[in-house]
Amino acid sequence: MARGCWRRTAEPFTFELLTNQGNDERKKVAEIIQASLRQVGIGVDIRILEWASLLKEHIKKRSFQAIVLGWGTGSDPDPVRRVALLRRPGPTISNHISYVNPEVDKLLEAGRSSCTQAERVKFYRKLHQVLADDQPVVFLYWRDALPTVSARVHGIQPGPAGIKWNFTDWFVPKQLQR
Repeated sequence: MARGCWRRTAEPFTFELLTNQGNDERKKVAEIIQASLRQVGIGVDIRILEWASLLKEHIKKRSFQAIVLGWGTGSDPDPVRRVALLRRPGPTISNHISYVNPEVDKLLEAGRSSCTQAERVKFYRKLHQVLADDQPVVFLYWRDALPTVSARVHGIQPGPAGIKWNFTDWFVPKQLQR
């Protein structure tokens, strides 16, 4: 059968979706995926694993059909720093989906070698278009957060990546300590 073609069979389409224990948000995401795909006749078997086992036995070995993970972002538009799956696979690169695209490699190198953010953004916008066309991963949502900290805590300096970037500098003045 030609690549990209499909045919109806008597067997239902089912796949296994992995995620890690101790993360209720990812578990709920897996359950939403399962319920949504069930409505169109696709079966999803959710498997929740201890983090070390998930990492060692599945992610590092690239032994999975689908996986729910999360990535953090920063103020830099460099997707290599944000989503460590876009570079060529290798023993020290965590491109666990083995995505390879020479155009992506060129755009990443051009963006990373530029010194001005405006120029880098130009390359990364093109990169994002290629990724949107290829769909090597599906980004499901961006989680909004509204962090709150007691007024007793000092040293917090909000930045483009949020408030946690300098948490090691936070302190409660002696007179406010309980």
